[in-house]
Amino acid sequence: MAETVRGGILSIDPGQTEGAKAIGMTHYQTMLNVIMPQALRNIMPQIGNNLIINIKDTCVLSVIGVVELFYATKGVAGAYYTYFEAFTITMVIYFVLTFTCSRILRHWEKKMDGPDSYDLATTDTLAYTSGMVKFPDPKVKEDK
Repeated sequence: MAETVRGGILSIDPGQTEGAKAIGMTHYQTMLNVIMPQALRNIMPQIGNNLIINIKDTCVLSVIGVVELFYATKGVAGAYYTYFEAFTITMVIYFVLTFTCSRILRHWEKKMDGPDSYDLATTDTLAYTSGMVKFPDPKVKEDK
């Protein structure tokens, strides 16, 4: 996980850090307000994949004696001789967990992507704030 975060931070252009330093941000402000929001967008897919892999790999815990879903299923199936039914229920539970997590993560990633279309600025908005001065055209005579 640390390698994922490190890779996400290093994927951000160094110009972002230089720009933040140029406007007087401290290292903490730069990381919090400039680098981490961009890095989080880059590392979210990998973090989500790790979460889903960990959900699916919990059955490995039964090897070291920790009671978990797959281990409990083996116990129930062995006691009642209902292997197909017990493991079908376990399969559905694992599917619901992983499917729900993947949908939530996909929704979150789409929210982070922003809108599908952007309205391009075709006029200079700063010109309106500074005041538009219209000089009279000497060739056109106004009627008075």
